[in-house]
Amino acid sequence: MDINNLIQNFGFPVTCCVVMGFFIYKMWDKISLTLDKVTQTNQELVLTNKSLISNMDTKITVIENKIDEISKKI
Repeated sequence: MDINNLIQNFGFPVTCCVVMGFFIYKMWDKISLTLDKVTQTNQELVLTNKSLISNMDTKITVIENKIDEISKKI
């Protein structure tokens, strides 16, 4: 269908509402897809951060133990 035919058959306001509805529908699909990707990326980052924090805690514990050993020797 042509936009001119829609305007002639239904009128300008109705045609604008239909076109705007179609635009919103298409944009909603794109936004939903983007949000799904962002959510997945955030979940991966959370797992990575947990792993990094765990490694840092382990290393800090080792360092604290070494410091305690050094302080006992002194």
